[in-house]
This record gives sequence, structure tokens and C-alpha cells, in this order.
Amino acid sequence: MLPAGVLLSGGCAADESGRSTQVSPTRDGAPVALSSEPAPESAKGVVARGLRVVWERECGAGEYWYTLSSVAVGVEGEIVMAAIALDSQASPPENHVLLWRIDKTGTVIDTLKIAKPAVDGRGQALDVSLSEGVQVQVLPNGEMVLAIGFVEGRPWLVRLDRHGRQLMSKELLGPDRRVTIKKMVPRSNGHFVLLGHERLDTFAMEVDALGNVVWENIRDRGEMDFAVDGVSTDDGGFVVIENSGQYNMLGVGPSSVWVSKYDARWALQRELRLEGRHGRVTNTPGGRIALVYNRSTSVDQDIYVETFDRSLERVSQTRVLQSQQGLSPFSVGSCPGSGCIVGGGKHDKLFLCRMDDNGNVVWRFWGEQMPQSIDYELLLEGDNIFVASSVFAKGEGGYHKVVKLVKFSEE
Repeated sequence: MLPAGVLLSGGCAADESGRSTQVSPTRDGAPVALSSEPAPESAKGVVARGLRVVWERECGAGEYWYTLSSVAVGVEGEIVMAAIALDSQASPPENHVLLWRIDKTGTVIDTLKIAKPAVDGRGQALDVSLSEGVQVQVLPNGEMVLAIGFVEGRPWLVRLDRHGRQLMSKELLGPDRRVTIKKMVPRSNGHFVLLGHERLDTFAMEVDALGNVVWENIRDRGEMDFAVDGVSTDDGGFVVIENSGQYNMLGVGPSSVWVSKYDARWALQRELRLEGRHGRVTNTPGGRIALVYNRSTSVDQDIYVETFDRSLERVSQTRVLQSQQGLSPFSVGSCPGSGCIVGGGKHDKLFLCRMDDNGNVVWRFWGEQMPQSIDYELLLEGDNIFVASSVFAKGEGGYHKVVKLVKFSEE
């Protein structure tokens, strides 16, 4: 079993000093502080209660190095993890896309190696890009759809049946395009909106289930502009999150997070600009939108969660973590009933925080003794919390990189 970690529970703590700020929108959307009260002493530094590790599972062995890319929930509650495996023994080294399906007990149902096209339309060999990765979604009929990024910005759409048999493989754009896909957002009509960037401009496109492009859009804000996340809204539109700034190789530098609301035809309705980077978003059961992002422009972390109503009027703003030396982006997932959970790395060790719909902290967890990672993906399924990550494991011949899935449960 993994160490229990550190859990802070109860109170209205909104930042590391134990103070809470809830805001209500005004006519122009500016936040207005309603309250600021110290958290009770019992909420500070409580050792693990209320959250426990149910099981953990490592996937990947041998000479491959496995890097987590995305996760999804299957139709029977199984977890689907997509990763890129580096075959260092091949000459030259070669990357593969692997899928693991894991049931609710932590048993691996199967491991699927995704066949890739031998050559592209110009007769050139294709290889999967570690930096561009693979996005996976599971359809209501159990089929899986993957958006795979090949080297030099060549996105393909691959479709599998529920048994893992490949039904379709199609290049989405021409060979001269350079597009990286970072998020695949399902629509109610069975289509997908793919978000990312073309070179240094924000890119979005809608594709149908056969990989036909319905529309595409490019937006240049004059910086290094990347669409990194998005969600569908109940009015048929979308909320899209962009990072826009000047970044070094660690993703550090002056940056803004753009939160943009589009209608079903991709017409812009409203947008907000926040100072920060690494934005991720989810819909909450209470009808709100929760955004997590990092306000720091250095290698430090200053993690905030903001909630908005459907028209992007701000409801709450909460600092959940302030820490030095952290490279892990945070993700956010919707809790059943109300609220959300955010997850990432504090000093690259797993950090989780549950919040209610009003932006109040319910509990915090830090797995101080857990393995380090900067690739955390959070997935909530019913009352269970799943965290996937890429970690180093010791095996024959030394260390290698594996993908780990941990299931938590609230007591």
C-alpha cells in the first residue's frame, strides 16, 4: 500500500494561511470579497483521515519507457489509460501507443498496442511524438476514439471497437500542416472538437466520427498561443482554455490564461483573461465551470481555482496551494453531487484538494512519501478518485519508467 499522505479536512480554508475568500459577480464580472475568516485549528495538519488508498497498479515493464498521455472512463466503469512507449532497443528508437484497460478491482483487462500507418501520404515513415501524445475518448457503445499526434505535427484519428480491433485510421489534415492536439472534447451529436495549436497559434476543429473535418479555426493572440483544455456546455457551445505567453523549455515565463465561451457554431460570446498558465477546466454538477491554473511565472507554484457560472461571471476564487519548485500542471475533475477535486504535484508528489461549489476547501491531501512525477491525470468515477501518473520503477537492469494508477476512496 502507498503511504497515507497528509490530509487537511474541514473548514473554509482557501489559501495556505488558512483564510477563505468567496466572491460574487458584479455587473462587470469583477470579484467582490464577501468573507475572510480563519480556518479552525483542527483543519490544519490533520494526518490522513477520510481518504484512503484502495489499490495501486503499475503498467509497463521491460525495456520500454512509458509516458502517460491521457485517461478516460469506459462504459462499464473501467479505466482506459493511453501512453506512449519508447522502444529504446529499436534502431532508430521507436515510439508506440499503448492502451491499458483496468477494471474497478485494479485488474488489467487487456493491453492494446495501436497499429500505426507504415507511411504517410508522401511515403514517409511515421513515428508517434512524445511531445504531442494521444488523446482518448470512450463512446457510449464502448468504442474508443484516439487522436494521435505523429512527429512534425501530423494528427490522425483512430477508432477501435470495444474489443480493441481497429476500425479506422485517418490523417486529419494535409501533410504540410503542423498541428498539435492537446484535448479532445466530445459533443452531443457524436462529433469531437479537437483543441491544440498550429505552430504558435491556437487551433480548434470539429470532426465527425469518421474523421471528416466539419470546420477549423486558427486564432493568433500575438504570443505563443496554445489551446490546452475545454468542455462542452449544455447550450451546445464550448468553453475553451488557452495559454498565451512567452515560455522557455520548462513552460515558464510571463503568461495569460484565456477562458473563452463559444456558441455551437464557434462564434465567440465572451472571454476572460487571467494572469497565469497551465489552465484546466471541468463542468460541475451545480451548473458551474471550475478552472484550475498556476499564477506563478517561475518554477514555483501558486495554484488557484476559480468557479464561473455559464455566462462566465465569476463566483469564487480560491488559492489551494503555494509551493516552491514544482513543474506539475494541475487537472480538475467534477465530483458527483457538487464541487470538484483538483490534483497535481506539490514538490512533484501527489497533491489533491476537494472543493465545494462555492470555492470552499473541504480537504487537502499530500502524498509526501509517494513517488515523484510531473505527469498526473485525475479521473473521478462515481465516489472513486483515480490518479494516473508516470513514475520511475526499479527493475532488472536498473530503473525504467512505468505508468501507475492509484484508486482512492473517501471514507
